[in-house]
Amino acid sequence: MKRLFFKDVLIALSPLLALVLGLVLVYGLIFGFPRPTLWNRNNAVEAQFMISQEKLTHAIQFRFLFRFVKDEGPIIVGSFDAFTIVNPRSENFDPFYDELVFVQSPEDAEGFAHNVIVAWPETVWIESIIDGIHEALNKDNPLSNVLSEYEEKIELENFGLLYPLTKKDFIDNWESVLNLWLSLPVDDLVDIRRKAVNATNEISS
Repeated sequence: MKRLFFKDVLIALSPLLALVLGLVLVYGLIFGFPRPTLWNRNNAVEAQFMISQEKLTHAIQFRFLFRFVKDEGPIIVGSFDAFTIVNPRSENFDPFYDELVFVQSPEDAEGFAHNVIVAWPETVWIESIIDGIHEALNKDNPLSNVLSEYEEKIELENFGLLYPLTKKDFIDNWESVLNLWLSLPVDDLVDIRRKAVNATNEISS
């Protein structure tokens, strides 16, 4: 019973945890990450992210799957495991991987150089996210943490996007989608993620 309780708690918190991790990355993009030191036998070298932190933030925010090619062959991992490989503060950090590429499906992930991380969104998850964003944008009230008569309603066109959003936007127009996402109130973000978790769980159960 206790194990089931903790499992339920983790499932409930997972959208918020992913959101917090993404926001931490955004903070680092704006204010800079502290630069740790990697030690080798001869001297200390400054460690840094080898891939775009903004692109990584997008992939984590929308729970992409990541394909790495290891010595034993390709592996597919989730956002948290991928972050430990590309995060210079992690014991699992591997500077060999220095490029992140987005594709629409795992079938499109073949044929890249081994130093390239290939990532794509899960279909059920991203479709639920898109529905949630559309719902949030269609609210009558301005989308803001602090409502004000001087604040304008968020529109897709303001971010160079067209209605309806598609999975392709999360690949080709990821910067615009990320900017839109980070403009939504936190309450909406958590609610959208919660619904996406429920949709994913329904499919897998």
